[in-house]
Amino acid sequence: MGIFGKRRSREEKAAEIVEQVAGGKGFYGRMTRAILGAEDCAGLQQPLGAAKSGATADPVTLQTVVSKPRIPRAGDQVLVIADPANPGGYLYAGDGTTP
Repeated sequence: MGIFGKRRSREEKAAEIVEQVAGGKGFYGRMTRAILGAEDCAGLQQPLGAAKSGATADPVTLQTVVSKPRIPRAGDQVLVIADPANPGGYLYAGDGTTP
């Protein structure tokens, strides 16, 4: 125990900040609302509230934008790695050139 009170771990401090932002209360909640605006802050609070309650969010599909010259064509050699989520499957790992 410190001189000025109980010391909290970083995880406890982070959880408190997330709770303030999700609830729109406290210093962090008010600053987030002031910087983002009410509409964007409401969009941020929904997933934070779900994360706080332990609920899982909807699955998200990730997409990567690549320039047209970097798209492999038929016959091009590319690097592939084994897909750990799909045994026997492969994942695209690039074309082997350094950008």
